[in-house]
Amino acid sequence: MNQKALRKIVIVTALALLTSGVRGKEPPKTFEKIQYGDEVYENVTVKRATATQVTIRHKYGIATLATRHLPEEIKKDLGYDDEKVIAEQKKQNQDRIDSSFRDYCLRSRWVTHIEQDHGNNFYVRLPLEKYTSKENVKAIAEYIARAYVIRNRQYGGKHTSATVHVFSGNRVYAMGSYRN
Repeated sequence: MNQKALRKIVIVTALALLTSGVRGKEPPKTFEKIQYGDEVYENVTVKRATATQVTIRHKYGIATLATRHLPEEIKKDLGYDDEKVIAEQKKQNQDRIDSSFRDYCLRSRWVTHIEQDHGNNFYVRLPLEKYTSKENVKAIAEYIARAYVIRNRQYGGKHTSATVHVFSGNRVYAMGSYRN
């Protein structure tokens, strides 16, 4: 490659890097005051916003506020929709429940591997000593499904049924379900 072509590549790359951080970035939202419950925050700048919370910098420091308790005009200005916020909170809660259940199964040594689809189907592998009979494996799968539904309901989750697919090699060896 000649020197002239190399110089062009370096210049184009440098310009792309310099302008990439500038394009499309909105200035942070600012508010003179935000009333949040009994608190009044002054000279507010929104630093980070998610579907369920907003982190702000204010006159005396930094605070994280739940979006559901923000005044309606602030929510509107930030582009929040209460239905979307509620849906996101439910999804986050369900994700926490599902993650907690997977950790619980692995810690209790019921399974050596567990995956979950976007619903209430689980795909597991058991320790080798559990594969004594097909009936035994099916009973374990049903027990895992029942434990998930009960634990899920206990913590406010949405699932009232579960199906557990137990694998041996690359095929399903047994399935167990539970419906509440």
